[in-house]
Amino acid sequence: SVGGTQRVNGTLAVSRSLGDAHLASLLSRKPRVVAMSKKEIENHCHGTSYCFMVIASDGLWDVMSNQEVNDMVLQVMEEFDPSHGITWEEGGAYQGAAQMLTREAYIRGSSDNIGVCVVAMG
Repeated sequence: SVGGTQRVNGTLAVSRSLGDAHLASLLSRKPRVVAMSKKEIENHCHGTSYCFMVIASDGLWDVMSNQEVNDMVLQVMEEFDPSHGITWEEGGAYQGAAQMLTREAYIRGSSDNIGVCVVAMG
């Protein structure tokens, strides 16, 4: 662990080391795949106002917890005003949430690459 981030051989954050051949012996080659049908997603999201998934690089997760990310996305969704930009249909709220998370990670001093995508799931 360097700066609170789990590192492979003290060098690279785990998600960034996947393509580094010299670290291959330290990594599992067994993928973790989650597949859900549309019905399973609907059941999982039942009773929630918004159903989404956040895909992000270490730059976000190094400085924000899952709960903080979830809360920030929900805040953006609840406050979204389509008259100020891209409409709901065009993914405006999700784009806004990704941009806010990216800014927040930068403000919190993330020292890694920051890439964020918020995907509508329902």
